[in-house]
Amino acid sequence: GNLAFFSSLGPTADGRDGIHLVAPGFLISSANSNSPGDCPVFSTAGTSMACPMVAGAGALAREYFSKGYYPTGEEGEGTRHDLTGAGLKAVLIASAVPMEGVFGPNNNRANIPNSLGGNGIQGYGRVQLNRALFGPDVSGRDPSDRLLLIDGQPGTKGAISGTGSEHEYEIETAGTDPLLGTL
Repeated sequence: GNLAFFSSLGPTADGRDGIHLVAPGFLISSANSNSPGDCPVFSTAGTSMACPMVAGAGALAREYFSKGYYPTGEEGEGTRHDLTGAGLKAVLIASAVPMEGVFGPNNNRANIPNSLGGNGIQGYGRVQLNRALFGPDVSGRDPSDRLLLIDGQPGTKGAISGTGSEHEYEIETAGTDPLLGTL
């Protein structure tokens, strides 16, 4: 899809990409509490429509871990824990899919650059939770084969912290899916 012409772009003044994730924000229907009726809605565009989508995705991801879905994909079968803010951000980034359309004002549209590694146009891509949160049967594989969470909380593989600390993990892949990591 295309990135809305009014989307904020990076880099920041100090050179960071500034954009981590994108979400739909153009012609999104939402509840209209200012109108009478059973369930009035209106459509609009802007960050006021995209931000709630990412916030909702974050709430669903937090719930997935706090209700013990990880690592089995079944509620209560895993260890319940609360993600740290960094852990939650990593899960959302791990869910991102690249956008392959165009961006910029109508008279100067350009192709969106690839998001592998992040960039100042689309960050790591559009949030899509089914790429990071899995049910009990994911293509015949256990969900823990698809996501390794290291967040320093009970039920995860421990914390990565401290200056100069070193951690080593052995990861086997099937060789068909790309191996991506988020620190």
